[in-house]
Amino acid sequence: WYQPADHGTYEYSEGFFSQETTEYRDANRVRGEEEVKFSIELESGWYLQYYRYP
Repeated sequence: WYQPADHGTYEYSEGFFSQETTEYRDANRVRGEEEVKFSIELESGWYLQYYRYP
C-alpha cells in the first residue's frame, strides 16, 4: 500500500510471529471481533500490510 490511512492496531517487531507472542496475542484479543492488522514501513511512503481476520 502507498501511504495507507490506517496502519493497524499492532506494532510489528522482530518477534511478532514467535510462538510465545502469537499465543499471548491470541489469548488476549476478543475472538470473532478483533482482527490482527499491522504495517511495516518499506520506503518512500510504501508499506507492507498484514491482515489476519478472526
